[in-house]
Amino acid sequence: HIDPLGTVVIPIVTLALSPFMFGWAKPVPVNFNNLTPPRPGMFWVAAAGPGSNLAQVVVWALVALVLAQTVDAKGLVGPFWLSVADAGIRVNIMFALLNLLPILPLDGGRMVTSVLPPRLAMAYQGTERFGMIILLVLLFTGAIGWVLSPLLSGMYFLTLRLIGLS
Repeated sequence: HIDPLGTVVIPIVTLALSPFMFGWAKPVPVNFNNLTPPRPGMFWVAAAGPGSNLAQVVVWALVALVLAQTVDAKGLVGPFWLSVADAGIRVNIMFALLNLLPILPLDGGRMVTSVLPPRLAMAYQGTERFGMIILLVLLFTGAIGWVLSPLLSGMYFLTLRLIGLS
């Protein structure tokens, strides 16, 4: 799943040259012959990405709850470990939201393709060649932050409220 350029080189370069980091991984190989029926199967395969991020949000939230309730006289459980759990919550919410954008090749784009009528799905799949360009333009113009920041904040505070840490 690690792409040498997208997972190693580009993140280092973008972090060194800008205030954010950008990168990608190799797509997960999917044998469409194993999906029956194929269109709903593709929906669930695509939903697994953001779904795994949301599952990790739950795990990190539970870790944060346990850490917040742990009294440690030796200082082993303190602000640092709570900040690690907090980062786990935030990063996974952001990945889930980013992956749900309806831009191919992201999972959200695959999910949209799987629910569109076949003729529209074929036309929509033609936009995939522009997907990374669209995503980069959204990132560099800050438009993606304008869209995702309120959702990230809302989901983050909802997560904290649900575990009683708000």
